Amino acid sequence: MWQDTILTEYSASDKLLAIIDTFNQALSLDDFTDDFIEQVWDIDTCGAFGLDMWGKIVGIDRQLTIDINDNYFGFFEADTGGDGYPTTFDDGQFFNGTQSTSNVTMNDMQYRTAILAKAFTNISVSTIQEINRLLTILFFGRGRVHCVNNRNMTINIVFDFPIANYEVAILKKGDLLPMPSGVLPIIIEA
Repeated sequence: MWQDTILTEYSASDKLLAIIDTFNQALSLDDFTDDFIEQVWDIDTCGAFGLDMWGKIVGIDRQLTIDINDNYFGFFEADTGGDGYPTTFDDGQFFNGTQSTSNVTMNDMQYRTAILAKAFTNISVSTIQEINRLLTILFFGRGRVHCVNNRNMTINIVFDFPIANYEVAILKKGDLLPMPSGVLPIIIEA
């Protein structure tokens, strides 16, 4: 109640209390509070503005780099140049004239996943148990997923179900998993 916020020395002033009461009746923050909690504070229900605020708090932006397969086919002799050269027939797709970009902007659902992963990473330690816990939370109800230490500065993240390109990019992004320094995650899909 607003009456509890009035200093004792002003609590006997009927005129001051009437002014504050009138102001309180005219300006109710109940609807604002409910909207604020739903649109900004609650990570599960917030919209784009709320997600952008949460992204700034945990330290991640909406831009994500995704590995794009640009294997276009060409003639056999062009394939001898290594990476970035056209592949032979039956090994690629037609070039459609536009160059694919690897930087994409995440939509709200994808960004929410990245924010939750980053928030978990910010408050956890870098152990296999913590990584497995995060994977279980992120991919709950989709199938089995687990992390295996290869003991050579790499870990395998094994999925028994297919995952989307943005999920692979989130997992490969260096600061979104509670990964020990210098350890490379290797994604293995079903």
